[in-house]
Amino acid sequence: MDISLKISKSQDPHNTAIKNISSVLKKEWLTSYDYKRQKPTHYQSQRAPGDLFTAQTIKPILYLTKLTHAALYEDHNLVSSFLKKDDTAWKEVLKHNKNGGLCIYASVLLHYLLLASNEISKNKLSFMQGYYHHEFHDQHILKNMYQNGVFGLHSYLLYEGYVVDTTIHQIAFNYYPGEHKEFNFIGEITGGINLYGFKETNKTVHKYAKKFARDSDKTIEAWINYHQSIMNEYISNQISLLNDKKDF
Repeated sequence: MDISLKISKSQDPHNTAIKNISSVLKKEWLTSYDYKRQKPTHYQSQRAPGDLFTAQTIKPILYLTKLTHAALYEDHNLVSSFLKKDDTAWKEVLKHNKNGGLCIYASVLLHYLLLASNEISKNKLSFMQGYYHHEFHDQHILKNMYQNGVFGLHSYLLYEGYVVDTTIHQIAFNYYPGEHKEFNFIGEITGGINLYGFKETNKTVHKYAKKFARDSDKTIEAWINYHQSIMNEYISNQISLLNDKKDF
C-alpha cells in the first residue's frame, strides 16, 4: 500500500510519512500506541550469518515470498503446482493484496509459522509496522516527480535484529513493472530502499492472527496448521523439481 506525499520544501518528508501512515494504521489496522509520539527505528542493513535460519525455519520465508509475489501479479500460475484457485491460502493472499495489508498479513503469518517450527523463541522475533522509503536512481522516469522518493506503509519482522521481509518485492511491482522480480530481504537491504518501523506488542500480533484466522473460519491453531501443510507441499514440490533437474 503506497502513500504518495505532496511535500513542500519546508516540510520534513519523514515526519509527514509518519503522520499519514500512523493515521492509516490506526484507522484501518491495529496499533498498541500512538506512533506519532515515537521515533521509528531506521533499520541498518547488515549481512545475516549463514546459519541464521535452518532447513526448517527457512521454509516459511520461501513459502511466503512465493505466495505474496504471485498475489501481487494476481498470477495463479505461479503457485498452481501446490495451490488451487479456491484454496483458502490463495483467497487470503489476494484479499490482503487488494486491501493494502499484504505486508501485515504476511508478517503475522510468518511470525506464527516461525514459532511453529519450535526452533525460534518469541523473544527473538519483533513484529514491525511502519513504512519503506524508496529513492529512485537518476535515470528513473519518476525521479523528477518524486524528488523525495516514495513512501509506503510496510510491515516486516526482525529476527535477532536482522530484517526478514517477504513482501518487499511490492516495490518492483509498483515502480519497475518490467522486472517482475521475486525477492526478499534477510539481513541486507538493497536497491535504494530504507525501512522504518515501530515495534509492536505480541498482543497486537495475536489480535491480527485471530482476525485473519477468523476471516477464514478457523482458529489460530487450525490456521497455522493449514498453512504449514500448504508450505510443506510447496517445499516438497520444489525439492522434486530440483531432483528432476539433477536427473538430466
